[in-house]
Amino acid sequence: MTRLHLLLLLHHARFSARVRVAASRWRSALCASAVVSTAIAVHAQQPTVPPSATAPSAAFAFRDAADGVSCKFFDVAMGLQWPEESVPWVDAAGQAGGSKPFDVQVVESRQPPKVLRWDVLALVKAWASGVVDNEGLLLGPLRSGTGAGAGGGADFHSREAADVGLRPSLRVQHADGAIEFLSPQADAHLDCSTYTGLGARDVLHIGPGSVGVLRFDLGRLRKGAAASAKAAELILVRHASTGVWSDGALGVFRLTTPWSQAFEAPARGIAATFSHDRGIDSHPAVLWADGFASGKLKPGWNMAQPVVSKVMQPLAAPAAANKLLNLPSLQATIPRGEHLGLDLRYDLPSGADKLPVQEAYMRYYLRLGPEWADSPDSGKLPGFAGTYNRAGWGGRGWNGLQGWSARGAFIKSLPPDHPAYRLLPLASYVYHSKSASSYGDSLVWGGGKGAGLIKPNRWVCIEQHIRLNTPGREDGVLRAWVDGQPVFVRRNLRLRDTLAVGIENAWFDLYMGGQQPALKDMSINIAQVVVATRYIGPMAP
Repeated sequence: MTRLHLLLLLHHARFSARVRVAASRWRSALCASAVVSTAIAVHAQQPTVPPSATAPSAAFAFRDAADGVSCKFFDVAMGLQWPEESVPWVDAAGQAGGSKPFDVQVVESRQPPKVLRWDVLALVKAWASGVVDNEGLLLGPLRSGTGAGAGGGADFHSREAADVGLRPSLRVQHADGAIEFLSPQADAHLDCSTYTGLGARDVLHIGPGSVGVLRFDLGRLRKGAAASAKAAELILVRHASTGVWSDGALGVFRLTTPWSQAFEAPARGIAATFSHDRGIDSHPAVLWADGFASGKLKPGWNMAQPVVSKVMQPLAAPAAANKLLNLPSLQATIPRGEHLGLDLRYDLPSGADKLPVQEAYMRYYLRLGPEWADSPDSGKLPGFAGTYNRAGWGGRGWNGLQGWSARGAFIKSLPPDHPAYRLLPLASYVYHSKSASSYGDSLVWGGGKGAGLIKPNRWVCIEQHIRLNTPGREDGVLRAWVDGQPVFVRRNLRLRDTLAVGIENAWFDLYMGGQQPALKDMSINIAQVVVATRYIGPMAP
């Protein structure tokens, strides 16, 4: 039973026919069929990045193109799924996934109104004042009465409607009485029967199994500030040609996206007490550290496949780059026409109980060459693995008794019309129990207000944490940070079914593809590698 099913059951008894005359009394939940939910817990801690009055950057505002927002993906082109694998929202009481809408309108079969209006003044003021980020709103069906109805439903004109007068709008009345209408920057309905984005259609189908999302840019208001608005209404016009409807209510909630995903703030890292990592390998929690200071690889590395790599002297870095990285680095190159650039591993020792390591952190600094702005395919970066040369990599499917892997990854360059064009999305490439095929899944690092989208030719600090699951259970944890900023977490992974399978190694992998080889020589530099049993954090000055 999903979290939304539970919400519906808890609130089912509160509904009655009085909703048609007193919408403010509604206490409801979005229909369970409208979104896919899992048992992942949403953490209630304050976000580590404070909200602002502005909308997310263009790269992290949802798009209504065919490769934009969908029920499964926040951004189809990027492969970025919704946080916690479901479309998230916040209710009028500030509760994540809560059941109190900002306003409710009722869809009725008898004399149905052509135009429906929702009071969204509280939401607009919250956006404008910077209390929360303006990521959009969500409109969905509410279960009502004591019958088995699944909430209201109707088709509405979208912003793609041929008649401008039928398109959705946000009506804002300012303190002096002046009125403005804003058109949405994007709108879409999220139908969970398909992975495809449906935002390019001229209809918004909102009802059981499909919620609507709309995004308005308050910065386009010209007659007054939204923070001092006197009234604000979301206005939608029924789509008469289809005649699709179902009796019941539609409620408005605040949409949240990967941009503002909340994370636990990490404890103070090991590196904080070691200036430039000097002496960090003396810390009892550190399993391995190599700053390449000797001009060569430290003894203890395992070169699984022979490739050309070399230790470089400090690189000249752009002024905006991390000034701490005036240090040696390991350079690896994927040659033109090839796939492999590096296959370097540090094999983790067994614990005092003779069992494999169950939890570990990895931190390293990464600089991609400028040629990475046009990566022809997705591929692999450093991460953790326990393949035992048996399963969980290279198309050898996951097997809980034999092997798994959770390497880092990069995503294929986005097309020129994408707002994140020439930024490289980072991800985890994981072979786990729910992998869709014999190959792993790419889980894009979408949090941290865009910190997981990196620019080539500059240093970034990357850290990953893995805690293996209890054998047979879905409670494994995988997390990532970029420049100390949390960008990703999954807490429901099943990676193994026996204690004999552990964290075999820290795998410093560089691989292009997939199928497509490098179209030119593609180089990376790696510096200040640390593997530990505690959070490490960025290097201290």
